[in-house]
Amino acid sequence: MKICIFGGAFNPPHNGHTGLIQAINAAFNFDRIIIIPTYIPPHKNIHYIVECRTRLTMTKLAFSDISNCYISDIEINRKDVSYTIDTLKELKKKIPYAEFTVLIGADNFNIIDEWKNISELIKLTDFIVCRRPGNTIKQSSMIYMKNSTRFVFFENEMFDISSTFIREQLIKGKNEIIAKMLAKPVFDYIIENNIYYEQDKKN
Repeated sequence: MKICIFGGAFNPPHNGHTGLIQAINAAFNFDRIIIIPTYIPPHKNIHYIVECRTRLTMTKLAFSDISNCYISDIEINRKDVSYTIDTLKELKKKIPYAEFTVLIGADNFNIIDEWKNISELIKLTDFIVCRRPGNTIKQSSMIYMKNSTRFVFFENEMFDISSTFIREQLIKGKNEIIAKMLAKPVFDYIIENNIYYEQDKKN
């Protein structure tokens, strides 16, 4: 079984995320794609990070129409900073017969030498690196130069949507601007529960 892992804060999950997965499905022959909302994302300082179970619910709503997607709470249940090496080892124990590929963005690829136990991780998985239009990919990392065959670069215009921009507009109450960037069930859930508005009051 070939499995793609796609992790992130999903704060919130948007049409760029789902569009990317649809493009990955069209380009690669994965049996399953596991979507993993993080508990605490490493390498990021995210303002207005909402409670993990809320992000898990939104992620389930966002990907519900993609048949081979499975939403996992593996990192949320761990209740710690989410490192790919720990998640992959746990998944390999649960699904020992699977071949795993990790889907990441160019921003994470550019700091991949800083990842926890990256020398060990690179022996366990391949990577698909998704580049947003205009992103610069730095192919000078030591890990990449020693293991270039482990990486495939993939460009997808649908991924050019920013969760940061969406949060900012929601906090300002400019719902009409971002409604088209979110799946309707996700948008409705956010509005009905005042998710980012409530976060703004807390901060």
